[in-house]
Amino acid sequence: MNFLDDTPRLELFRLAGIPVRVDITFALVPLFLFGILQQAPFAIAGPAFAAIIAGVFLSILLHEIGHATVARLLGVRVGEILVGGFYGYARMLDAPRSTAANVAILFAGPLANGLLFTRKAGIDRSNCRTKSVDSVDNGHDIDSPLPSHLCIRT
Repeated sequence: MNFLDDTPRLELFRLAGIPVRVDITFALVPLFLFGILQQAPFAIAGPAFAAIIAGVFLSILLHEIGHATVARLLGVRVGEILVGGFYGYARMLDAPRSTAANVAILFAGPLANGLLFTRKAGIDRSNCRTKSVDSVDNGHDIDSPLPSHLCIRT
């Protein structure tokens, strides 16, 4: 029994001819994250919960797109991209031609996530200011500069 082949899945769309599918195990993601809904009223927690689920999906998808893109650039055919519950899989139809190609494909997924993180986290030290609470100011928000190693663009 091959778990990946036997898991029910749904094709969502095709990306450059590669089918992008989600499998039934992705339904487990909301179950694992259900505690978020209990932390605040539904009007607040509901949209946050949906955003987190979408973020998990998009993060996994981007990671697998990284692998698939580099594989194609290096002449490796890609059969599908599968997103499951906290995992993904870019199915290669051919073996990479060299160890260097294999390593490049291997690192492409984490690199794609790293690029997303640095872009979204705003590792851009220009305009580096944030709101913080100053206990001396009776809890009012004041502008205060962050040290450069903690800088997050707002």
